[in-house]
Amino acid sequence: MYQMPPGTVLCQGDVVTDFAYPVLSNVQFRKSDFVGELRIKTGPLAIVSHDCDLELYEGVPKRIAIQVCPLNPIPRQLLLDKEALERLKSNRVAPDTPEYINLFFFQACAGILEEDMVADLSVIHSLPSSPALLRRLLDQRRLELTREIQMLFQEKLMYQYGRERTREEGKV
Repeated sequence: MYQMPPGTVLCQGDVVTDFAYPVLSNVQFRKSDFVGELRIKTGPLAIVSHDCDLELYEGVPKRIAIQVCPLNPIPRQLLLDKEALERLKSNRVAPDTPEYINLFFFQACAGILEEDMVADLSVIHSLPSSPALLRRLLDQRRLELTREIQMLFQEKLMYQYGRERTREEGKV
């Protein structure tokens, strides 16, 4: 699942550990706006932004934001459904079994991810891009997906965002 050791550039699907990120909670909608509570969480994240968006162009980030997705333990209800868990672990888009299609499986890796985890692709955060943020993400990156698994990650993202699948079935 992982390329070891990771390469030297930040890529889509990379796992960054012990990274602080903001979470908006207790949102209440008012007539023309909303109020909420901003909390800071720390934990592992997967990089969601495209590889080319993670590069600097003449010292400036190409995009105004970098997208990341928190990694969380596998939901308990999924652990109880062995058949669904096996489908999840394949990381393949299976529209005929859509109950956990928004989840991407990340296998435990000793010293980095102590348990199997999932990225819930419906919970993506955008962080303001800067050279300092890109350096920090690269410094805290611990895992890089193999090319095959990275393509599965892209397939799930395309499906999540409702984009037409562009790869032929069975070709990864």
